[in-house]
Amino acid sequence: SRHRIYHEISGEMYPAQKRISKLLEHAVPGSKDFTEKIAYISVLNAYIKRKSNLLLLSAESDMLDTRELLLALEESASYLTLAGLQATAWGDGNSLLPSDTVISLYDTFESIAEQLIGVVPAAMISLSGQSICIASDTETDLSKLISKELPVPVSFRRSDSTFYIDIT
Repeated sequence: SRHRIYHEISGEMYPAQKRISKLLEHAVPGSKDFTEKIAYISVLNAYIKRKSNLLLLSAESDMLDTRELLLALEESASYLTLAGLQATAWGDGNSLLPSDTVISLYDTFESIAEQLIGVVPAAMISLSGQSICIASDTETDLSKLISKELPVPVSFRRSDSTFYIDIT
């Protein structure tokens, strides 16, 4: 039933909503970090909106078009830019994947993206098939900074000054 689906989505999104609530408690207009907190809240809001949409679509079908994942990545990228991480997302959204895979890929991307805010100035996000690649020009070894507790396996590689995070 629709009520059950909304209840499940609400439960799934509760941790992100709780984080927003805590940030708002400490967001004092006019304070030094007010704009930074609001920008970060915007990143979380985009995640909640897009993941809720993916969850609704997954309730209707076991397979999701990767176009939906690409749209989620593009919207997240625009809000990451507001939070100080210049981000652009692109890729092919022309295949079907199990809905659980799409949601896990997006969850993993979101976790990594949040960890990159304030660490790297820019990132290119590409979707190809069933993997997401985040590339950033940085001298920082991101493999030492990114949590290993993620829903989907992640690998790291470097080529010259570019660091790549592959979510597969």
